[in-house]
Amino acid sequence: MVLAHFLLAMPLALAACAANSAGQAGPLSLDVGDRPRGIALADLDGDGRMDIAVANADSDSLSILLQSADGTFVRSDFAAGNEPSDIELADFNGDGTLDAAFANHETSLVTVLLGDGSGGFAPMPGSPFDSGARPHLHGLAVGDFNSDGHLDIAADSSDLDSIAVLLGKAGGFEAGQQVAAGQFPYYRVDARPDGAQTGILIPSPRAHTVSLIPGLADGGAALVAVGQARGAMMVVDANLDSKGGRDVVAAHENAVSLWVAGDEGFTALPGSPLAFEIPTEIAVGDMDGDGRDEIAIGLWDSDRVHILSPEGALLGTIAACFRPVGLAIGDVDGDGRGDLVAGCWEEPRVMLFTDPLQQLVQE
Repeated sequence: MVLAHFLLAMPLALAACAANSAGQAGPLSLDVGDRPRGIALADLDGDGRMDIAVANADSDSLSILLQSADGTFVRSDFAAGNEPSDIELADFNGDGTLDAAFANHETSLVTVLLGDGSGGFAPMPGSPFDSGARPHLHGLAVGDFNSDGHLDIAADSSDLDSIAVLLGKAGGFEAGQQVAAGQFPYYRVDARPDGAQTGILIPSPRAHTVSLIPGLADGGAALVAVGQARGAMMVVDANLDSKGGRDVVAAHENAVSLWVAGDEGFTALPGSPLAFEIPTEIAVGDMDGDGRDEIAIGLWDSDRVHILSPEGALLGTIAACFRPVGLAIGDVDGDGRGDLVAGCWEEPRVMLFTDPLQQLVQE
């Protein structure tokens, strides 16, 4: 699908339920496009307040929710290519402002929109970029994987047993290349910063494993085993022990697994894997300000988001909306603790939960 080079809609005032602004208790309901799938949080207009970016799969659009001084949000929509199923925010052209990249599901294309620093977006020259992924894209990971000073974009390419990588260059991306990644890497990969290099975390539902490509400098390195995970579908880089190492959380067949990084590899936390029925989304972030990440888990056939401690203990659940398949954690209200944003797959809205640990229910 050719990306339209225009703004889809003028800013819209957003509806709220149970709260009027990000600073008030209770969930805030914010209108977006149809089938919100990917969510990212960042200050997109330079005012020091966290904004919300949402990839809408059925609307083929990006909804930008800019936070005002009173904690309310103003929405603008932009074309984002065919069925955007994931979003990553990063400065792809080095101008100091955040841009947005989208995995266009049912295609091998990655749409990149350049931010203007005021909450507006326009296509990067050459966008969309063909990753060469087969059969099509699901999720993206962003990092300087080959250590050349330019951000790259990686995605699953399961039919080729590889990861498709768009290598960044001045003003755009080189043609996609395939990097061997073991048997059937599928669905959601993630970037894993580790000192001077950035690796790629890979789930494999057929090999029942999670693996790591440490980096692509000098042609890349051999796969490193993280652990076993039956039917692994989604993997997330996390900070679970505040020791400086980068840890790993994975969603797989009716379970979630957690590993901590050490000098000799990865170790599963006690009690891992943890039983959950059809976990389809994971987000991590520091919800209590202690420097470690809590874990939010969305289930396909539920309206609950489950919250785990960094040790893997179930802290409680949050009543969200049915099929909360898009999740993100960040300090939206500016109090130093992570807030939760959940996308509603069956409704054109997202829900913002400020201080989510204070809204937990024990079930």
